[in-house]
Amino acid sequence: KNLVFFEALGLKVPQNCIGYRLSRGISGDAWKEALVLVNPNPKAETFQIPKGKWILVVDHSNAGTEIIAPISGVTVLVKPISAMVMYRL
Repeated sequence: KNLVFFEALGLKVPQNCIGYRLSRGISGDAWKEALVLVNPNPKAETFQIPKGKWILVVDHSNAGTEIIAPISGVTVLVKPISAMVMYRL
């Protein structure tokens, strides 16, 4: 019940791609919400994301829990054959 695909949130997802939101629920995790965006396509794809201030921790060249960059706005570009993970507290 803590995983919701973007389509159920009214957000468009590029063809062949996956986007979903994970909510903390009762897990006690520090992150209130996390977004996972997967682009298996051979070209970059633009994803709609929920409005807010997000913290990017996974992109095409870095993975982990260290902050890569803040993200704000309602769209992000995901590089070809890669994924992004971002969270907010």
